[in-house]
Amino acid sequence: PDFLVGYHSDGFDLPYLKARAEKHRVKLSLGLDGSQPRFTRGAVLSGKINGIVHIDILKFIRTAYSQYMQSETLSLNEVSKEFLGDTKKDFKIKHSSSIKDKDWTQVSQSNVSVALIQAGIPQELKWKRELRKPSLDLYLALTKPHWGADLIIWPETAIPAFYHQMEDFMHKLHGLAQSNNSSLLVGIPVKDLETGKYYNSAVMLNDDTSMYYKHHLVPFGEYLPFDSLLRPFLNFLEIPMSDFSPGENMTPVLSSHDISAGVSICYEDTFGREVMQALPAANVLVNISNDAWFGDSIAPHQHLQMARFRALEAGRYMLRSTNTGITAIIDEKGNIIKRSAQFRPASLSARISLFQGSTPYVRLGDLPVILITLALLGGIVFYTRYKVIAKRKNNTAI
Repeated sequence: PDFLVGYHSDGFDLPYLKARAEKHRVKLSLGLDGSQPRFTRGAVLSGKINGIVHIDILKFIRTAYSQYMQSETLSLNEVSKEFLGDTKKDFKIKHSSSIKDKDWTQVSQSNVSVALIQAGIPQELKWKRELRKPSLDLYLALTKPHWGADLIIWPETAIPAFYHQMEDFMHKLHGLAQSNNSSLLVGIPVKDLETGKYYNSAVMLNDDTSMYYKHHLVPFGEYLPFDSLLRPFLNFLEIPMSDFSPGENMTPVLSSHDISAGVSICYEDTFGREVMQALPAANVLVNISNDAWFGDSIAPHQHLQMARFRALEAGRYMLRSTNTGITAIIDEKGNIIKRSAQFRPASLSARISLFQGSTPYVRLGDLPVILITLALLGGIVFYTRYKVIAKRKNNTAI
């Protein structure tokens, strides 16, 4: 988690902290589900905890919403005093600079207005033909207050029909975008009428129309390995649009005026190197997704955390528009500026900055990690071999 970066302790004795927690009956909630971290009375911190660790406890406390004796909120000093003790010798924290604190990218343009639309349509209703018009009317209603924004984003397959089947509606959207001087990015399936192949696509509507086809498909959801054997099973599950083709040799950058959006669709943003293919050309990252498949599980929260990592790796804003949540605006440091609730219609708007330049990860990718891993493996092999040889020499000497 990112709270391990930026600050650190001199080292603290976890059994001591456990004793303090038990004394005050404090439970730590780390907010791994995407919620804010908090301190809560009423439960004992449990688990086997021994030894010394280094943790970003200061940043954790500074960003926490603390609950103490029902709804009483504590300041940092009060939390520290209650949980860590009264004296500095109990727990020492110091600030240290980190690689995360350095500004690797630079603002190329500021005050860019964006709007992200979330219709909150349940997955079991999304593809019903009779509900298509009410769904599109809802998207239009949610978008109406935001016409005039530089960039408006609808989520993955927001339009639940093929592009060629919705040409009149797409023409209407295009006209609205142009007349309001907005760019509209829309998720919609696109079918090649010549080959019969169809693609999970993002379409940018502005002065022109440009498209990106998703290339990293989800097995068993968007395509079926061993199709001839397993197709009857997938037909039984009645998963719509389950035979997409991957887009090939397409740039993941869709441009509009000063905005160059590095686009990823659904779980493509979990693959750092693939997202980085849009850089340094892209000055903002966009992810459109439909996490409704996962319901009220941990998956949408995990997906949001992965998007935060991509923003930090790229040194650019990540704009994440989803069907049922979690829609979010994430800054270039991976911090969530705004986020939606799940399973309800919502729209998020903000003014963001566009960035240029490259972070070390954009330049080097996974190479440093690979080299360090190889060096560690080499060191282990060398050490093991050295120990074996030394043991043999000792046995020979005896």
